[in-house]
Amino acid sequence: MFGISLAKIAVLMGIIGAVIAGFRYAGRIKAFQERQARARAEAEVKAARQAARSRPAAAAQRPAIEEMRPCPGCGTYMPAGSATCGRAECSAA
Repeated sequence: MFGISLAKIAVLMGIIGAVIAGFRYAGRIKAFQERQARARAEAEVKAARQAARSRPAAAAQRPAIEEMRPCPGCGTYMPAGSATCGRAECSAA
């Protein structure tokens, strides 16, 4: 009843083969997903580099540092080109 027969060995070999094929298939799917993620990351880096190359032209149009001076009425620092700080409680306004 529990003896080893050629049919049982063939079924066992089929099951083992199916398990091995399943692991190979899962490995292929994982490798494909990793390649897709890597390609997506490289595309994002490339887009960021292109954006960084176009930014220096826009950054050159505006000053990087602005001169500040204290407000004569309240002492709050404001841009040097402003007349007053614009605060309601300031005595210079």
